[in-house]
Amino acid sequence: MHVNSRYHAISIALHWLIAIGILGLVGLGLAMTHLALPPMLKFQLYQLHKSVGITVLLAVLLRILWRITHRPPALPMMGKFEQNVAEAAHIALYLLMVCLPMTGWALVSVSPFNLPTVLYSVIPWPHLPILATLKDNAGGGVF
Repeated sequence: MHVNSRYHAISIALHWLIAIGILGLVGLGLAMTHLALPPMLKFQLYQLHKSVGITVLLAVLLRILWRITHRPPALPMMGKFEQNVAEAAHIALYLLMVCLPMTGWALVSVSPFNLPTVLYSVIPWPHLPILATLKDNAGGGVF
């Protein structure tokens, strides 16, 4: 059996796309919420934040599919405890990379403003189907 000694170029590209996207989301989020911006610019930043968030979510899902179908290189020599911790941390990171964009998508879907999401001002993106049909969104959401 052939053992990979390094990650495939697609794994590396997805890794960096996701990492840069997450850093961009942090920067956009801080700018949107902490800077005194004109309303139209703030709206545009929110739209860009949603676009990048969905892009990161799709890239993470693609990375998970790639990982399932392509074995990564073996871990370096370490004890069983360290291997278990590394695996748990890896799973936790993937859960966060899926759950955080899904949380944002859910919040947009139940927003009383009902603003559409148009990815990169080109691709209309739907609200989550179940959440978008909930009644009483005018009261600030269901949470």
